[in-house]
Amino acid sequence: MYVGHIGIALGVKGWKRPIPLSALVIAAQGPDWIDTVASAFHIRSDHAAMWSHSLPSAFVVALVVGVMAFVGWRSFATASTFFATYLSHLPADYITGRKPLVPGAPLLGLGLYDRPRWDFAVELIVILVGWLLWRTSLLRERRNRPAAWMLLAGLIAIQAAADFALSIRNANVRIF
Repeated sequence: MYVGHIGIALGVKGWKRPIPLSALVIAAQGPDWIDTVASAFHIRSDHAAMWSHSLPSAFVVALVVGVMAFVGWRSFATASTFFATYLSHLPADYITGRKPLVPGAPLLGLGLYDRPRWDFAVELIVILVGWLLWRTSLLRERRNRPAAWMLLAGLIAIQAAADFALSIRNANVRIF
């Protein structure tokens, strides 16, 4: 899942208003941040996925994220929210991609990245639901301001671009 993780963070923000959206986005994208750091150290993506997207590693990191949230907010509810938001990454990625359940295991998942139109449809639903929930966290007079709608349009545009790129990759088409 690409932009759908941000949709999940938006939905959580609508439910837990005091938590900063930026922190929820980082938590929802957590395993991908680990992959990004691993790639900076030239660790192959298949090896990085074993440690970033497998259940044991995600559970351990989610626990660390939850403890950090507890230390920062002194709230078990907030810590639990961060823990769950981090872990939400895995089921989302098992729907759209293929990831290992445990290190060394075969890859599991629906692999919607191989079907970009289906991926777009699923992620669009997650983005829309998350955005609608997020809007409830805004004051009534701000819910229909252009910035709120621009956020939705921007997220959909980014997802459309990502799925267009997947279509090109899957078709083995070279643009340049």
